[in-house]
Amino acid sequence: MQLEIQRQENIPVVSLKDRVDARIASELRKEFEKLTTCDDCSYIVDLGDVEFLDSAGLVPLVKLLKHARTRKGQVALIRSRKEAANRILKLTKFDELFLMADSRQGALEHFKTIH
Repeated sequence: MQLEIQRQENIPVVSLKDRVDARIASELRKEFEKLTTCDDCSYIVDLGDVEFLDSAGLVPLVKLLKHARTRKGQVALIRSRKEAANRILKLTKFDELFLMADSRQGALEHFKTIH
């Protein structure tokens, strides 16, 4: 897993690449915990370059969403370019729990309409 964190319009954007699975779940959880110590309440997780997702890799996303919602925030997921990864999001109903967008700009626009 490759992970990069940036800010766009003052919202943390976490970009993930390659695989999001059991092997990296612990590392991802730690990175999300660092983010949640800040004053932020909404987040964007860019899955555009993720090729594979499994259920263990999704657990840190749920924890991030719970944190955001306790602060009246939200988490937007940017869809992967790989259909197999998106299929996991649909099977697990993550596409109903999270805000879904096709791009960072789309996620940012959605945040503007709800805040």
